[in-house]
Amino acid sequence: WEQFKDTKKYPAEIYFDTTADPAIPAEFVSIRTGFAKYKKFLYPQPVITASEMLKKIPLAVSERGLCTFWGAAYIQNPHEKTGNLISTLMGEVAAKYADALVYSYGGRAVAWADENQVGGQLSMGRIVEFVYTCTEDESKAMDTGRVNPIQPNELFGPIVCSRRSTDKSSGNYSYADYSGIVDYCVERIFNEVLPYQLVKFNDDAHRAVVRNKVDLILKPLTASPNNVIRDYAKKCDSENNNDEVLAREEFVLTVGIKVTPKSEVILFNFVNSAQGASVEEDVQ
Repeated sequence: WEQFKDTKKYPAEIYFDTTADPAIPAEFVSIRTGFAKYKKFLYPQPVITASEMLKKIPLAVSERGLCTFWGAAYIQNPHEKTGNLISTLMGEVAAKYADALVYSYGGRAVAWADENQVGGQLSMGRIVEFVYTCTEDESKAMDTGRVNPIQPNELFGPIVCSRRSTDKSSGNYSYADYSGIVDYCVERIFNEVLPYQLVKFNDDAHRAVVRNKVDLILKPLTASPNNVIRDYAKKCDSENNNDEVLAREEFVLTVGIKVTPKSEVILFNFVNSAQGASVEEDVQ
């Protein structure tokens, strides 16, 4: 991973590991808190049974930029005509996260069926069978423990079943898609708006420029089909840049966003209306 420290030579948005080396999570935390802030990191758990995986929860790491996965499959050997290989499928998972970044700035969930170009369906072309599978209860327990199972599904084929980051909080940062769009917003504002205010006038004209630049970044994120945030607000005026702030030669910008929520529970009400009843009234 040392070569990636040269970010100009090796620019990267997504880092992933396929080895399940136990040292990788700590290495990834170090990289993300160092030279690769706001980037996404993906790594697999060892090839073990679901019950053995659940014994490893809670995970040692808690970082909203890191996502971990359980599941492995036998895949066709691309080098020989006979024999299969065991894969943690992380290359395909990373490709789905790359799609989410391209189509929705990282704000769409890499889980379950594909729709609107992004989801959690993996290619069935090379997968022969999964090494281990888990029950629905085990899958839910892994999701609660911030582990994303990769499983076969009778309708959709191989899918990523959850969208968790390893962050142990109960808020938005425990979800990879919400954390991803926050990273996108913060990185762009931090790199494309704030540096230009260094040693510039802290006056109404420059504050207006900053507010306009924030709009240029965030407003597209509220528009369909990439409406990954549903509301935002920014404040950069004489109120939060008051005389005390000016005396300290500071410049204050405050931005708030509200992510567009995902549907994790689907409710389906089916009504068989009586012949003399009004169907419209029955479904109200």
